[in-house]
Amino acid sequence: MAESCLLVPMRLDAMVLTERAVTETFLRFQMDYGELSRFASPEPKPFAGEDPRYRKETGVHLHWTLPRALRQGSHQESSGETSFHLIPNRWLIVRMSEGADAGLQAWLVESDYLGDDGSTPYVDPAARDAASANPIKIGRVREWSAVSSAAGGPLFLKAVAPGTVFFSAFAPSTRNVLSFYDALTGVGRGAYTYNVIGWYSDAAADPLKDTKWESDTSTPERYRNDTFDWEVYPGSGNPPSRTVVHAFVHKVTWDRSGDTVQSANYPANIPEKVKVSFGNTAIDALAALCEATKGTEYADLLTAFQYGLLEEFDDPGSAERLNSSIRQQWYGAASGGTLWTIIPAEQPEENSAADPPTPEELAELAKLNDAQSELDRQTRIFESMQERLYSLWWKENYLRAADEDDNVPRPIRRYVDWYLKQLHNQVDDRRACPGTNPDQESWYFCKVRAQGNLLEEKKQAVAERKKKTGDLLPKERLLREVNQPQCFYPNDPVLLVTGLGRSTNFDPARGVTCRVAPQCVNDLVVDGKSSAGIAPPPLDDPKQLLPEGARQLHLESMLLSPGLLAPRIGKTPAQVAAAIEKLPKLVPGGRFPALPYSREAWKQPWIPLLLDWSVTVLKAPAYDATMGHCCPK
Repeated sequence: MAESCLLVPMRLDAMVLTERAVTETFLRFQMDYGELSRFASPEPKPFAGEDPRYRKETGVHLHWTLPRALRQGSHQESSGETSFHLIPNRWLIVRMSEGADAGLQAWLVESDYLGDDGSTPYVDPAARDAASANPIKIGRVREWSAVSSAAGGPLFLKAVAPGTVFFSAFAPSTRNVLSFYDALTGVGRGAYTYNVIGWYSDAAADPLKDTKWESDTSTPERYRNDTFDWEVYPGSGNPPSRTVVHAFVHKVTWDRSGDTVQSANYPANIPEKVKVSFGNTAIDALAALCEATKGTEYADLLTAFQYGLLEEFDDPGSAERLNSSIRQQWYGAASGGTLWTIIPAEQPEENSAADPPTPEELAELAKLNDAQSELDRQTRIFESMQERLYSLWWKENYLRAADEDDNVPRPIRRYVDWYLKQLHNQVDDRRACPGTNPDQESWYFCKVRAQGNLLEEKKQAVAERKKKTGDLLPKERLLREVNQPQCFYPNDPVLLVTGLGRSTNFDPARGVTCRVAPQCVNDLVVDGKSSAGIAPPPLDDPKQLLPEGARQLHLESMLLSPGLLAPRIGKTPAQVAAAIEKLPKLVPGGRFPALPYSREAWKQPWIPLLLDWSVTVLKAPAYDATMGHCCPK
């Protein structure tokens, strides 16, 4: 059987801005990757980044939240890296006007388009190092009727981007990538349905292709994916191997000169609804919030639960153990080194006992531990020198960028020239530097290289001592490596804010129910009248560019939009909505609608994804208990 597509639901938000809503400037900033060449942050400073192009963008701003499985990364302890899956790079946007004279307008968003006419700042995906990380533009939108090909180059987009973990979550940073602006030029007031369908232009790059589907023994009709938290009830046929993500929002109300529509969950009474707490860890911050609202007893129970001590909460001494666990979490840990010891091997007889180590063995063990201690010490020195070398490299490039931009004041230019020469010599990595004694090297790079060479010698010395000690031991005794007590350092504190609105984590906690194309709803019976034979506004696809399931989703969006279907079937929107509610939630092998969050009626969104901070540092404490009043600034 041919490949089938898995229809994965997502969330679609539509922000409606009328002329009355844009009287003030929106700070819809984007990253400025050109700042990287000047060794500055590409993210605008707080309360900055205003773009005059976005001052009067009345219309509808769409932004879709990727399925959680595509937003989550997997961390590899061995390499210390966190990897993310590729995300869809082609998005069909369909707007249908609700009412008797329904019309259709469609666009194609090419998320990974590269060009000067792109919409979103990005870093050249072909860059192999920092020197070639040139700023570029990605993303564009074209009217669907003008699209002749949906193909593209190698896929590179992920939920995170260079220098920004909130790439997919912040709409302005994904313009024509994961968000879309409809100016509604020449469009009168009314209600509209927006349908968004995404897929991978290269089927071979679809991450679903390399996964496996496993039958659920408890529910034979259900198949679970071994990589993504997705499940499907396909009935028969091959398990899906391509991904199509989708969502639509209906009853989007538009009136260019109308009043601003406020979000239903906007925190109108901020002092009462919005709470802020601090803590050394997220657990402590949550417990502080709980204590302020529920009391100390509930806060203590919550803390014990999160630290895994709930079963011991009422035991004697539990308060001290809980306090100890809390304090341990306040600190990060680093290796304290290694200690070698001799232990008895497992004996075949219960009453047999191994002889203690001989003086010769203990003497050799002491030499091994001395070598190991020296290796640990030199390793810490090497790591510190590496960090300092990077700092020198950063300073050199920062000064060089400032010098090239002519930002250096004339009185100190001669000092900058001297520093640039010195720093360049310190970090120049073209020297061989074969030595093993950092004290005999002139430039810092060679000192670091010599320390690395010395480290290799120390590792070899430990290996030789380990072999010599092991050769002395009889089979009744073994050499074991033991970690020394860790070194601790304080973690950064955590700020917790609650009461600002709904979460963007819409996926169910366990298993997102997906479908295949034949399971889309293709008929709706409203008070005894079937929608069979009623078609939505035509979505032309003469070149067969759309993925499997797109047409079925297009029809379904009409059937499940009361304002679209009601005038076509001769019923009221309320009657259609009641019929939609009666649809089955799940039919293994049959037809049923997608999860509710992917097909909701429009509500003005309120999702404060980013909080900018402005901090004032005072020379003296803001308050001193001995004074009994605030100190002057």
